[in-house]
Amino acid sequence: MMIQKNLILNEGTLVDATLINSSEPKKKKDNDGKTISNEAYDKEATYTSKRGQKHHGHKMHIATDTNGVIKKVIATTAKTHDSTQFDVLTEDEEKAIFADSGYMSKERKKKLREKGIFNGIVERKVRGQSKLRAKQQKNNKRFAKLRGLVELPFAFIKHHMYFKETRYLGLEKNQEHFNLIAACANLRRVPQLMKAYG
Repeated sequence: MMIQKNLILNEGTLVDATLINSSEPKKKKDNDGKTISNEAYDKEATYTSKRGQKHHGHKMHIATDTNGVIKKVIATTAKTHDSTQFDVLTEDEEKAIFADSGYMSKERKKKLREKGIFNGIVERKVRGQSKLRAKQQKNNKRFAKLRGLVELPFAFIKHHMYFKETRYLGLEKNQEHFNLIAACANLRRVPQLMKAYG
């Protein structure tokens, strides 16, 4: 029904990920001041760094359509690289895929070309390349606005739902919670699209 009403568009998939923090390990000391424990409550939460800042928790990976409606969501630990979930997030896509440069690889570009899927992944300089070619720069700029649509759900989730820190322990429970969060984001987005499309 959502596809028939153009609420989920079969015109391409956008992928991205965001960090969701968890409480950090707290040092416990004995009466002599010696550290006896330094474990986090969530044993599956891990550390990663982004733009020089340390984060502890999990990652929320999503795939959206070109309307910003979430189609898939995956929970992983924070240290998991964004690109590892690319194939699962895009397995049903047959037309076009858009993502930032963290998902780009020579092998991935080749696979998309072989499948006849349009490659909208941001180009970045490779070893031995002093700057991007004019065509690469043009494509990056051309699809920047479209790729930015995948940020809409994250903006709503973090700034309107105030979901910046996990509420549960472990990947399984956080996966279920991420699913509910994604559904809520879609419930906010879909009425806007119904009004726009009539």
